[in-house]
Amino acid sequence: MSAAIAIAVPSLTNKEIETIKNIIDDRIEFTRLSEKDALSASKKYLEEKQLYAATNGFSEQAKIIIDNLLATEIISHLYQLDPKDPEIKKFISPKVEKAAQWLEKNKKESGVSAYLYCTTAEIISSGLGYMTMSEIMSYGLKIKDYFIKATEIDSSLAFAYSGLAQWYYHAPGIAGGSTKKAYSNFELAYKNASTKGEKFMANIYMSQSFFNQKKYDEANKYLSVADSILPESKLVSYIKKLNDAGYSYFYYMVNREEVEKKLKNS
Repeated sequence: MSAAIAIAVPSLTNKEIETIKNIIDDRIEFTRLSEKDALSASKKYLEEKQLYAATNGFSEQAKIIIDNLLATEIISHLYQLDPKDPEIKKFISPKVEKAAQWLEKNKKESGVSAYLYCTTAEIISSGLGYMTMSEIMSYGLKIKDYFIKATEIDSSLAFAYSGLAQWYYHAPGIAGGSTKKAYSNFELAYKNASTKGEKFMANIYMSQSFFNQKKYDEANKYLSVADSILPESKLVSYIKKLNDAGYSYFYYMVNREEVEKKLKNS
């Protein structure tokens, strides 16, 4: 009688994948709330999903993906409320370390999911501003590679293309950044978007890509689609306000203090 061969990293189950997709969809619902309410709701939602994953026997990989997705959500609200909040570093550091170390340990295993790669890249990106230089050198340089690997594993994963596009957009040219590559990956995200959450974000990113290219009619068209997907989204409303003042959402993401000061004084 032959012994069963143990699989070090089993592929995600259908139930795990469905849960992950639902979380990606649910994340956009927080944009209907104030930042304070969204922070409270996302923390509660993380606890609920952690319990759900534990009671349903989810794999370690699936648990890390869920943690990555919702930790990134929580960090975004903490940042919007107070980017200097010491809780951000305290909260994110162990999440980044756990995800990155698990991925590096298991990356040669065939069962590692594209979701693990892109959510790990996403959470590292969220924490870069709170890392030491040694941490940035250890983790930060892997972001692009993780997003690319995710698209190689699943060439139809819109979530991965959106992340890769943002990396290309914000990275300096000397490090490989390229607005041309950013726009082409935003388009791939748009073409491959299949869930509500993916479609919502893909239309926002397409809108702001066109806004940066001064194609304002196209920008408004895609932003209107995002608005129709999720009515009463405060994110869409705020992007409209930014655009009316001459700023793209991409510009705001890295120049928040400057933009908010000018909007306040206008």
